[in-house]
Formats: sequence, C-alpha cells, structure tokens
Amino acid sequence: MTQQFRTLKVALNGARGRMGREILEHFAEQEDLEVVALWEHQDHPDVVGKVLVDGLAVTPPFRSKVPVDVVVDFSNAQGLANLLAAWTGSASLVSGSTGISQETKEGLRKLALQTPVFHANNMSIGIAVLRQLLQTVAGKLDSQWDVELVEMHHRRKIDAPSGTAASLVETLIECWPEKLTPVSGREGLVGERKSNELGVFALRGGDVVGEHEVIFAGPGETLRLGHTAINRRVFANGAGRAVRFVVRQEPGLYSMSDLFNSAAGSTE
Repeated sequence: MTQQFRTLKVALNGARGRMGREILEHFAEQEDLEVVALWEHQDHPDVVGKVLVDGLAVTPPFRSKVPVDVVVDFSNAQGLANLLAAWTGSASLVSGSTGISQETKEGLRKLALQTPVFHANNMSIGIAVLRQLLQTVAGKLDSQWDVELVEMHHRRKIDAPSGTAASLVETLIECWPEKLTPVSGREGLVGERKSNELGVFALRGGDVVGEHEVIFAGPGETLRLGHTAINRRVFANGAGRAVRFVVRQEPGLYSMSDLFNSAAGSTE
C-alpha cells in the first residue's frame, strides 16, 4: 500500500479548544486520518483530571508514546511555543496557531530543517484565493486609490488584528504600487488620510467565526473583496488537506500558497 492511501496517525495539540474539537470530529470522518493522541498544556483542567476523549487520555505534548506521522497544532501562540520547546521525534507539523512571536517563527524555521513544517494563519481555500485576488487587483490600481481592511471575530479571540488580517496586510504591502504603512484604527483629530496609509480595524463580538474585507476606494467608485467563514469546519477541512500535503514533502517550511498551488491540495 502506498503512503497516499495508508492511514496517517495524528497527534492533536490544543485538542480541547474550539478548533481542536472541530478537527477531532472532522478527522473521525476521514478514512485516511486517525487521531491517536490528544495534547493540551500541563495545567489544562482536562490534563489534571485525566479526561478521556474517545478512549484517549488528554496529556501534555509528547507524553503519549504512540508513534505519530503528523502533529496538528491549533492551540495558541503560547501553546505552539511550548510544543516546539518539547519537540521530539520526526513527525511532520501542521500548525494554525496565530499571533506567534518572532522567536516562535524562528523555532518553526529551525524545525523545518529536519522535518516538513506547515504553518498558516488561516487554512481556508477561500482566503488563499482572496490573497491571489488582492495581488491581481493591486497590480491594476494606481496611487489615486486608498485601501483599508476590516476584520471581525468572536468576542473570545485574544489577538488583534487577526493572523489572517496580518497575512492580508503582508500581501497588500508586497504588491501595492507604493509603500504602505499599516495604521491600527484612528481616533481623534488625526488629520487628513495619507495616501500610503493602510487602515486596519479589528471588530470583536458574539460568536463570529471570521470575516475579512479589503476595501479599495478610488475616485467615484469603491471595490470590496471579502471572505466570510460560516463555521469552523472549513478550517478543519483545510487542516486535513495540509496533513495530506505535508507528509509528501521534504523538510522545509510550507504555507497555504504551496498547498494551493499543488495538486495535493485538491484531493481528500
């Protein structure tokens, strides 16, 4: 049996969070993905209480002895940092944790020297398409156009702007005809808008999964490009695609653009 069709053994870090639960449920429906370890940080109540989920004990990272092919991390910035600090073995890594530090980014690059590492602030195919659309649109606009970004997430999100918003800002800075300077909101007598400003606004409330809109405002017209995540299953599906993609790669650091441009990203 080839690797393409064998069951991939997965350890899930951040297993008791909202995304962790969604991924566990989604992977249970996949014939080629099997979650064999559930990980949470040492002080998590489910670790302290030795909670069992589907027959698996929730433990700190790498405490379970079962071999795994891929570690899927949807914890948070600190959870990913802790995971990298405890890392052992040769498993691949797929991480969707956002708001990570430069030190953690360097940790990902270091790990990628020895094993395939996939990191994305947003694992939806729609966001990958949106980034490509932004590149196309920015290449056709001139300095008469202004650009602003608005994002909204649920009230419990702890980082702002969102990791996805940050990645969209990076895309705009890379492809905009003139140098852009991000501005996080505006308040008071800030004066006339500068032509190179990129306003970034983070809204929080309710149980919104994720909304991102980029607004291009030109003379006499406005163009809006946006994406709305209806539920978290879209990210779980993206994580599954990333798992299938990363196990076929050589050691290195990969992103949604790599998956999106690969035939592997189009298969389940």
